[in-house]
Amino acid sequence: MNDPDRLLSWRALAGACVLLALNALICRELFFTEYLKHLGSIEAAYIGISRYVLDHPFEFGWFPLWYGGIPYQNTYPPLLHLTVAAAAWVSGASPAWAHHAVTAFLYCLGPVTVFLLALKFSGRLSVGFPAGLAYSLVSPAIPFVEIVQSWEQISRHPHRLDALVVYGDGPHIASLTLLPLAVLALHYALERRKPGAIYLAAAALAAVVLTNWLGAFSLALAVLGYLLARSNEPAWGRTAALACAVGGIAYALAAPWIPPSTLGDIRHNAQYVVGRYPLTLHHLGYAALIAAAAVALRQLFRRLRAPMIVSFSAFLLLFFGSLVLADAWLGVQLMPQPSRYRHEFEMALCLLGAFACVRLVDRRPVWKACLASAAAFLALLQFGSYRSRARELIEPIDMTQTVERSAASWLRENLPGARVFITGSTQFWLNAFTDNPQIGGGFDQGIVNRQIPIVRYGIPWTENNGENTAMWLRLYGAQAVVVSGPESRDAYPHDWRDPDKFAGILPELRRDRGDVIYAVPQRSASLAHAILPQHVVKQPIDNFDPAPVRPLAAALEDASLPLASFAWQSPDRARIAADLRREHLLFVQIAYHPGWRAVVHGEPRAIRKDGLGFMVIEPRCQRPCEVTLTYDGGLEMQLAKLLSGLTALGGLVWGFRAYRSRAPAPPD
Repeated sequence: MNDPDRLLSWRALAGACVLLALNALICRELFFTEYLKHLGSIEAAYIGISRYVLDHPFEFGWFPLWYGGIPYQNTYPPLLHLTVAAAAWVSGASPAWAHHAVTAFLYCLGPVTVFLLALKFSGRLSVGFPAGLAYSLVSPAIPFVEIVQSWEQISRHPHRLDALVVYGDGPHIASLTLLPLAVLALHYALERRKPGAIYLAAAALAAVVLTNWLGAFSLALAVLGYLLARSNEPAWGRTAALACAVGGIAYALAAPWIPPSTLGDIRHNAQYVVGRYPLTLHHLGYAALIAAAAVALRQLFRRLRAPMIVSFSAFLLLFFGSLVLADAWLGVQLMPQPSRYRHEFEMALCLLGAFACVRLVDRRPVWKACLASAAAFLALLQFGSYRSRARELIEPIDMTQTVERSAASWLRENLPGARVFITGSTQFWLNAFTDNPQIGGGFDQGIVNRQIPIVRYGIPWTENNGENTAMWLRLYGAQAVVVSGPESRDAYPHDWRDPDKFAGILPELRRDRGDVIYAVPQRSASLAHAILPQHVVKQPIDNFDPAPVRPLAAALEDASLPLASFAWQSPDRARIAADLRREHLLFVQIAYHPGWRAVVHGEPRAIRKDGLGFMVIEPRCQRPCEVTLTYDGGLEMQLAKLLSGLTALGGLVWGFRAYRSRAPAPPD
């Protein structure tokens, strides 16, 4: 390494340390805070997943706590939650504390990775450091998407910090930190074209995808922008083909966590979560317009021979600006929840803005000292504003005094293992403290039983129908329901339109001011029930048309039908026992999935889905019968695991052979 390179490396290390320290000073309380005052944040669900991993290590088959059950990979991309669980296990801290410490560190590291990306693509520290500094202290998207009436609106609105602390969007913030590293790893692999570099890049790409779904889509656009930025190279076709191969290896490595069925569930459900974002034929037209703009931009950059940092940043600006600004200016949603791509939009603005400012200084060297002084002064002011805002946001709370914690503790102690119906922030926090399963959950995009959202909507939304609603609760296996009234301490106290509809109909178990827990009495608390073929619900249903489900509801309370016991032996294995006749079926209130297997005396039995989205088993028994239910993910999961294993093994073999080919021959 020559002296200039050595100097640059030390200066780069110093710049990275300054950015890391700067961000750590801004959010320093977050490293030491267990619970925040923002109880409506979705981080509650993420903490619940990490808590589950701690209590059920290596049980990554079926997840029984949400939505009547979902495959574990549908809970959320697992990398952040596994990291948090590992940090909690090593440190002995609670999952909540570990979650805040890990996400705070990744928040602080984000500007460092932006700095490294800008440094590599520009070759100049004078571009990289301002880009990282701007990403730390400015939210440049605000003037584009909001009506700004004062500078204070910009200076005191740190988008990334708000997203992390107020909304609990830790996985997205983490993926933003990993995204520049993944692009750099891909760049390194395409330059070196060695097995180790290629597999390192594949692992980096997979890490982004396994952290956050929005980050996965952002990565796809970033890689596309990177390849377009290199499209003026003579061997670009080979470069693009190798990049696709790296992406294929990345998917193969991560396949058990993102099999095609999970991708299909996410694609479908994301269109109807937190609003309606249906993908229509009009979106093909929008995509064509963006593609045409990308082609025009590519031609312009080829003529101008634009630097890599300019072309890459401009393509990012085009892609993410289209998503954000089409929503903000035109009300057109090109993707579900497009406003959440503000962070990526701001990353592009910081990269391009830093380069533009440096080029301006290059052309007017006399301005260098003035601009540097002004930038330092503004950075100091912004640090003060962001630090002040952070102190307001990062405020701890005594969780034991909240309804979210007290309701979960009461259910754990008095109804252990019982399925419940619950809404609002209490729903999000429930499984951070207990293994009580619920009809709802914390990540609607992962639902496999598509009847669940319909029923979850209808139960709190309908009015003056306590008897009918109690019937729906029984059909979905709920033994208790938590209702929030106007005086509720839940963060979302108005989810129930008629909170008194169960009064005098269901027994009241607990009242905490405006929050009430009712029991849902039923003949059997089991999740398995003996029924006859005519009781099976054959069509999709909703709460406003109870006729199709009344025969099944009556059968669940029919004393002439035998009782069936249901016991979990592990999250992906259960035992059902009943004294059945050959005509009996078993209605099992677990979400249907083709990965479930039913066995009676060593022989497989058919499982099908009913109109409620649950399982119906044909045991064909004429005596006391025991059914073993096992979840193995089905053929898809077996193939995904095989693909992942073979890909990893292939990488080891390829790397070993490459190493042997470079080793010097032994002397004669």
